[in-house]
Amino acid sequence: MKLDPATASHLSWRQVQNLVGDAFRRRGYGVRPGSTDAPVDFILDKDGERTVVNCKQWKVWEVGESPLRELYGYTTGIGAKRAVMVTTGRFNQRACDFADRHNLRLIDGRGLTDLVHGN
Repeated sequence: MKLDPATASHLSWRQVQNLVGDAFRRRGYGVRPGSTDAPVDFILDKDGERTVVNCKQWKVWEVGESPLRELYGYTTGIGAKRAVMVTTGRFNQRACDFADRHNLRLIDGRGLTDLVHGN
């Protein structure tokens, strides 16, 4: 699938989820689904470290700090080392600042394109 930031915004949640899961598998991660009652879509395992991934904000044009707080709380609660949030839009400055303080990786539309294409 040819993907760029413009086409990424038209993907369904399931398409984003599949692309992200496949991209992490290609990077050697074990990928398993998250719980439906948790703010995560995947739990990744690699080299003995657990990372959680949230793709639920995929259609939000600008993601703020609140969903990151929820993800961070869940991450620390299950003892994961890292967390990743994916959107086809962008993250506002407060979200970026929160992510920097708490070691959360943010993947926006351009970053999603890079991730899927192996950059």
